[in-house]
Amino acid sequence: MECLSNVDPAQQQNRAFNPGYAFTIVMVAYVSVTLGESLLAPVLPVFTEELGLGTGSTARLLGVVSIAAGVGNLMGGWSL
Repeated sequence: MECLSNVDPAQQQNRAFNPGYAFTIVMVAYVSVTLGESLLAPVLPVFTEELGLGTGSTARLLGVVSIAAGVGNLMGGWSL
């Protein structure tokens, strides 16, 4: 095993950041958010009945999820 103190700093930085890993992390996060967002609509009526949420609370919940998805998509697009 090679001691990192003997390695050029540029090589250390290349070892620490691999663009393939960053791309994989961003894509997994995107698929997770998209899947969660698409599964929310069919589950929402059961969810709201069980928690006793009204129409206004449900609308705010959907608004928060939509804003979070939009911000996540912007950040993911910027990072790629």
